[in-house]
Amino acid sequence: NEANPQYVIEASVMEGTNTVTVLISKTTSYFSANQEVPHVNNATVTISDGVNPAQNVALTIDGVYQIANYTAVSDRTYYLTVSVDGKVFTSSAYMPVSPSFDSLTYEKFNGGFGPPGEAPYLMTAHFKDSTGIKNYYRMLVTKNGDLLNKPFNLYLLDDQLRDGRYIDAPIFTAFCDLD
Repeated sequence: NEANPQYVIEASVMEGTNTVTVLISKTTSYFSANQEVPHVNNATVTISDGVNPAQNVALTIDGVYQIANYTAVSDRTYYLTVSVDGKVFTSSAYMPVSPSFDSLTYEKFNGGFGPPGEAPYLMTAHFKDSTGIKNYYRMLVTKNGDLLNKPFNLYLLDDQLRDGRYIDAPIFTAFCDLD
């Protein structure tokens, strides 16, 4: 409760041409009710890929730094540097090669899930895992263009038992009627 506030830095970069977003705030007391999170607006933020020159990530709104149309490619390490109040924070993350989904299939599923009286559908993603690389997969599922983003809609897997194999990944969280 009486510890000095610490910086909290959250960053997101995705493969392809997207917006890089970095959120910077400070911690607050765990015991203070309804305390607003203090945003940090005086940081200098850069991102680089070790190949091209570092690019500045500009403050857009309170505590949110962004760079639009940033192209990130796989098989490269990305470096984030945040300088604020005389402190420098650095991080790096390797972006592995993404597998290509070759198909997505669905079939009626009579497993007792879904609305009463209606048989839901079970979707299955089909793809080949990269050999010799420890991979983790996150599937984002949408329905009619809307991201299904509740805890029971999150689908994560790894290749620990399937390294280099063809994977048929049933998406249990996406039971839905295909309307």
